[in-house]
Amino acid sequence: MSPLEGKHRKWVAGVAAVVAVGAVSTPLLWSGSGDRAEAKGTALTGPAGTRPQADFDNDGRADQVSASPNAEVSGTRQAGYLAVTYGSDRPGAGRHQLVGQDSEGVPGKPSSGAGFGGDSTARDFDADGYTDLAVTSSVGEKSTVIVLWGSKAGLHGGTYLKDAAGEVTTAVGGDFDGDKKADLVTGFGSEGLLKGPFTRDGTAAGTGDVPEPHVDDKEGDEIPDPSLEAAGDLNGDHTDDLVTLSSNETDDNTNHVVWASRYLQGGKDGFAKPAKSHIPANGAATVGDVDDDGYGDLVVSRRGEQQECGVLTVVYGTSEGPGPRRTTLTKGSADVPGQSSGACDYTALDAGDVDGDGHADVLGGADLDSPGKEQSGSATLVRGSKDGLTGEGAQRFRGKSFSSDEGSADSFGLSVNLADQDGDGKSDLAIGHPGREDNAGAVYALPGAEEKLPTEAAVTLRPKDFRLSGSLTKLGYTAPDLLN
Repeated sequence: MSPLEGKHRKWVAGVAAVVAVGAVSTPLLWSGSGDRAEAKGTALTGPAGTRPQADFDNDGRADQVSASPNAEVSGTRQAGYLAVTYGSDRPGAGRHQLVGQDSEGVPGKPSSGAGFGGDSTARDFDADGYTDLAVTSSVGEKSTVIVLWGSKAGLHGGTYLKDAAGEVTTAVGGDFDGDKKADLVTGFGSEGLLKGPFTRDGTAAGTGDVPEPHVDDKEGDEIPDPSLEAAGDLNGDHTDDLVTLSSNETDDNTNHVVWASRYLQGGKDGFAKPAKSHIPANGAATVGDVDDDGYGDLVVSRRGEQQECGVLTVVYGTSEGPGPRRTTLTKGSADVPGQSSGACDYTALDAGDVDGDGHADVLGGADLDSPGKEQSGSATLVRGSKDGLTGEGAQRFRGKSFSSDEGSADSFGLSVNLADQDGDGKSDLAIGHPGREDNAGAVYALPGAEEKLPTEAAVTLRPKDFRLSGSLTKLGYTAPDLLN
């Protein structure tokens, strides 16, 4: 297992469909300077209280970003690539663009182990009306954040963020101070918050403190290295809040893992102190307004010593943040297909409005479901309603739902994404399947619908669709929290 794969196992939230790419050099698309977009596509909040849609060319249709932090670039191992599929009339059928540090206008050069694209987040960071993409990259012990700029032609060029040097492994976007400008959290500490808007030379408008949560394990020892798990407006004040995750394996040979989350309320005066709130222990999370009451709700994949496998819990938002009201859905019960045994936990979650009814729906990927069997892994779609998250109408997908491939076909559902790629008002699905065809991989794009989603309507993206070649491309690999 590579270091990046280990990171994925510790922290995955709101993961997008991802593309692993082979060695190829492709210039970025460029457009004239000074372009400013119309108002469409620039909102700081997405449909049904979810994160904003990524629309790099501002055509009103969401764009799909994929990543392969382990990919070989120009002969350099684990340098990393990003792949973009632009929105079109049919999800997954739009034009493609490949971006790496061998691309024109992107700073730096391919470096072994850099993992370019291993973590990315999309927001309009320079307030010009086009969505931009903040991407992490590392060299040796240092890591950086590069912003790829949106334009009428799509992503073009990039800039190092000057205040993000150090050990940045995760970047989370949002409006954390309520000024209607996109900010970026790159870690904890006095300069963990980079305030927008950002200039094209990589300068933030200011910095702010991100208090580090302190969580103890059952022996009373502090769990080190908490991570940024999810962001969204959980108290209805039009300012994004943060949810963090702390996890730590015990050393008693039981493989027991301690999981704990904390809530940091955003505001014009900065983040409040981390609070335990009503958030249950979990290993993945996403935010969306599943009951359409105006408050973002936190949807988590439960973890814990006494916890069943395959459990989703919604912690409903209130004016005070995550409140005591909950809904819990378990695989194999309450109309949710699947079984609560084995390694069936959701490791990737995303929220969107698949049926266009104004309630956030949730797509969960469980890439280890039925380990050791051919075509292991699953993805489950559950719907939001006025009463909250419900198992009614839930739909489960497996690799064989889209492919008759008889290879090992492991890790279906390693990455999931919900975004309106065709502009019809319904979020479309993207599900990664990196183990398909002996690790060549694939991504399936499926249009949203009011009723059951027909898998025969899916578009299958393969390495050849991106003009990629080579072994172990693992199309559909994951980059944590692309759009959170």
